[in-house]
Amino acid sequence: MTNIWRMIALQLSLAGLTACGGETSPELTEQSTNNVDNTTSTPSISVPAQSNTTRKINDTGLDRCYPYSSNKRGYQKDLVDCTLEFTTDGDPIPRGQDGMYGRDSDQATNPDSDGRVGFSFTKLGASGEALPLSAERWFCVKDNVTGLIWEVKTGTPSLHRYDERFTWYSPDTDTNGGVKGNRIGSSSCYGKKADDPSTYCNTYNFVRRVNREQYCGRSDWRLPSTTELIGLYDFGTQSNLKIDSDFFPFHEASQPYWTADTYALSPSKAWQVKFGGILNFMVDVFGYKSSSARARLVAG
Repeated sequence: MTNIWRMIALQLSLAGLTACGGETSPELTEQSTNNVDNTTSTPSISVPAQSNTTRKINDTGLDRCYPYSSNKRGYQKDLVDCTLEFTTDGDPIPRGQDGMYGRDSDQATNPDSDGRVGFSFTKLGASGEALPLSAERWFCVKDNVTGLIWEVKTGTPSLHRYDERFTWYSPDTDTNGGVKGNRIGSSSCYGKKADDPSTYCNTYNFVRRVNREQYCGRSDWRLPSTTELIGLYDFGTQSNLKIDSDFFPFHEASQPYWTADTYALSPSKAWQVKFGGILNFMVDVFGYKSSSARARLVAG
């Protein structure tokens, strides 16, 4: 396991095992608790919602390494080729760094044609059929490493438009940490009808509506776990957007995306992932379930 995944696992473990009070969310934009069901039906907190299926995880995207500068008594800021032993200035490149291991470091698995370095994706059509990499229109993406199928956002009006926002809601007491969240939902989303609660703009309805339309030929869509969504995060790219826009267009680096996981320290919140910024800023994001945020669904 790489150092980055160890850090992520440690942070998630602490969040899941600590039983003391929570802290203020750095991403809180809507603090209203109207229409929030705060009933604590069980004394324990159960997360996450994904199945117990064992599957592969993606590499981090890091394919460059830090050299050590004896003059500056520390690591230089500029990343270099991990295959080198020394820089042109004679500074050593310590062994054991993330970029020296995994799919990202293997020339056989890191061509950029199907995803940067070790990432590997396949575009899928409306019925879930595989499309060539050159396809200009696709609806879903298969992660060839994990086997997961991901919803692709669009710029046209639909449930899958990139700027649709939802409050977090789940009636499942096995996974909601005892707090269902906000059923009423955000102020507007595609197809919302005031007299039809099944169209209210919350994550539970979003999942059910996408499953009813059998998007990409599937009816097992759900919110991803925190670990699954972080699996799309490219820690090595120099771009501010840390997800591959060649396969995931319309993704906004500044916006947090919901996961299925309740924040154990404060079950009125749920974990989110933000695909921009440094590691801690990306991982340590939790929003009140009453607030609205983006959501990218996963199947498989």
